[in-house]
Amino acid sequence: MGAELIGLIYYGNGDGLSIRIQNALQLTLAVWHFLLMCWSSTLIAMSFQNKFTKLARLVFIVVFAHSTSKLVSNILYMIIIYNPSLIQVAVAFDIFELMSIISYYCMYIIVLFSWIEVVFRVKHLGYGEEKIHFWRNLFCIVTALFILTVYIISDSFVSKSPGLANMVFGIGLIAISVFSFALSIAFIFYGIKLRQMVMSIQLNTNANSGKNAFLWKVAFLSIIFILCLDIKMIHYIINVNSPFSTTMWDLYALNYLPEVIAVSVALFFFGSRSNTGSDSSSSGSLSETERSNIERREQKKGLLSVNQ
Repeated sequence: MGAELIGLIYYGNGDGLSIRIQNALQLTLAVWHFLLMCWSSTLIAMSFQNKFTKLARLVFIVVFAHSTSKLVSNILYMIIIYNPSLIQVAVAFDIFELMSIISYYCMYIIVLFSWIEVVFRVKHLGYGEEKIHFWRNLFCIVTALFILTVYIISDSFVSKSPGLANMVFGIGLIAISVFSFALSIAFIFYGIKLRQMVMSIQLNTNANSGKNAFLWKVAFLSIIFILCLDIKMIHYIINVNSPFSTTMWDLYALNYLPEVIAVSVALFFFGSRSNTGSDSSSSGSLSETERSNIERREQKKGLLSVNQ
């Protein structure tokens, strides 16, 4: 019943697609996730050479964890589809899919809180980083615990009381749908706030061109994230009454595809923004007041990069 349980969101009942087509799609996704895994691992190595910020490194690690777990689950899916009776493989499939679900939503939380951090630190002259990181980590932990709790409870009753398992998973889907909608609204709100903050920073002409490019990237990332969140939310809502009978077309179009697109765009966004740092090596000869003014100005310039 393991593969049947995770079918709530990820497995489906096989309707609509032949095994050959499903294998072709899973193979395509496996290659895609393999490339993401290689790309993110390269970026992680580069981040330890001070080419990226700590936030970017965190995003790379989460994407690496997600793409690795998805790659393994893609391979296990292709095994299960020919022999669903392999219980150990089905359980392993469940575990890796749970890892991918948790890391997927943690990615959204990390990116969102990086924008909240920019807005908060501009308002408080660079202070408050620890407070934002605390709430970011708390949201990730609570999200992970909620997903695990829904799975464990449903798994405990899926054989004894399928109706109760369906109800628990249905409640979980509703909660995740509300959470996804709240995330999309938060991305809109803080995307606008971030734009206002960045536009308020006075820079020279060359820096302004970089500022505009940054804002376009933020807008593009926001749109992709919002669309992918809402599309997956539709997938959850469609299957809330019959979580173990999602169709293959629904599974791929409304679940797998937006997920891999969102992760790819996030990796591109953070991977394309290197950490150049601030050029303040000559500040030793300046007065304390001058150094303080330069530090505040450089902090504001640094906030143009989400990767603080």
